[in-house]
Amino acid sequence: MIRRTAITLLISAATLAADDKDSLITLGKECRIGPISSGMTLLGVKTAVGANNMVPAELDGPEGTKLEGLKVYPGTDREFHLVLEQIDNEKHAVEAIVVGKAWKFANGLKAGLSIPEVEKINGKPFRITGFGWDLGGYGLFEGGTLLGKVTLRFDTKADNISDRITGDVQISSKDKDLLAAKPFVSEPISVNLRKDS
Repeated sequence: MIRRTAITLLISAATLAADDKDSLITLGKECRIGPISSGMTLLGVKTAVGANNMVPAELDGPEGTKLEGLKVYPGTDREFHLVLEQIDNEKHAVEAIVVGKAWKFANGLKAGLSIPEVEKINGKPFRITGFGWDLGGYGLFEGGTLLGKVTLRFDTKADNISDRITGDVQISSKDKDLLAAKPFVSEPISVNLRKDS
């Protein structure tokens, strides 16, 4: 009985470890979301996740545009969307948009983080675009570990924010008016899967 219990615990631990790895997002020389890595072709995606776990989709792009893509693991807590792009003679996954709640970033990045918390992960300050317009609240990383790896957008629940941090401007993450508005990372977070980023 003790031996059977020990075996059951080992199998459960192995399953948990596999599940954790399968729901992990890593940002490095090669970015990875679960089984999908930078530079992967459409065929590679199909092999990695299985054809039954993905559906073609038109995804929302910037300023009302539509992008060719896939919904992977749709309707589950591991759902994510892939933007596809024709490169040479094959379609490649170039961006992953995190949708499901099961996904965890290995570096601790997540929705709800404050600007100082994102600074700590990035390893240096950055800038964001002013609030109150279509392209407002986006993080602009000019160095650090997040440069070229993710697209983050910040939001704020503050009622009265300074005019200095609204509109078509770029603000330092150290700016006092910006910090007073208590911006936080909003959903979704996108991961750059281009091979040479």
